[in-house]
Amino acid sequence: MKKEPLLTQVYIGILEETLRIKLIREAALLAESATERYIKLNAEIPDIDQRVNHGHIASYIGVTPVSLSRIRRTLREEN
Repeated sequence: MKKEPLLTQVYIGILEETLRIKLIREAALLAESATERYIKLNAEIPDIDQRVNHGHIASYIGVTPVSLSRIRRTLREEN
């Protein structure tokens, strides 16, 4: 890497961006409710419910699949 300064810069940039995303996600897990995280995820990726298994979505927002089901039902009833 010492011989390729451009490659080093690109690699460091990728690492910095990955760390930034990870820190934002961790802060959200601590500060936001599961419902808020689910709503935010749906805003960022509108068709995620059709594209991704609900178990994976639940895991990503830090809840069980049963809790995700309750969140989804509550949001449907509110709308």
